[in-house]
Amino acid sequence: MPENQNIWTSILKYLRSRFLAGILIVVPVGASILVLIWLFQSIDNILQPVVSGIFGQEIVGLGVAFTILLVLIVGIILSNYLGHRVVKTFENLAYRLPLFGQIQKGVKQVLESVSGLKKASFREVVILEFPKPGLKAMGFITNRVVNKEDGQEYNLVFIPNVPNPTSGYLELVPDEKLMRTDIPVEVAIKMLISSGIVAPESFVAKKAPEETAFL
Repeated sequence: MPENQNIWTSILKYLRSRFLAGILIVVPVGASILVLIWLFQSIDNILQPVVSGIFGQEIVGLGVAFTILLVLIVGIILSNYLGHRVVKTFENLAYRLPLFGQIQKGVKQVLESVSGLKKASFREVVILEFPKPGLKAMGFITNRVVNKEDGQEYNLVFIPNVPNPTSGYLELVPDEKLMRTDIPVEVAIKMLISSGIVAPESFVAKKAPEETAFL
């Protein structure tokens, strides 16, 4: 009986965490889409009668064009110092709202993590034993260094933390301790951000100079 309870508890925890992760993405994106649709329809309803009166016909896509122009102008205004102050003020007010504040913070952290990872110079996705023998971790090769004493070359491998992949561990690993993969860097970043929810069904890894291993 206790084992069944533990299983159900684990399942419920898993479903809850995945549901919250979905909310963090769906709610802001959905809200943004609804706002854009409302803007498009409102602008279209205001301008089309004026345009029809002048040109004798409606212009298809007028609302979309003016919505894009409006968003662009707002972006330009908010990119200056005054705009940053206004955005910061609204953010602080939004954070105080019980549910929206938590969602807003979560989305901002995710976007900052993605932005930080994209700016990093990740050359290749590799697999190595970490944090102890028998366990595997995914890492990114960022550079190579040489020990002048014995000429040994090492790969600088960044092993990100989850769910905050902008921090992690930097390991010096020789080639023979690494398994090279065919996973694109962009795909690996999506795996990290989603805590493994978004992942390829299979990948190829090989440990030089051995034969390629299919995982």
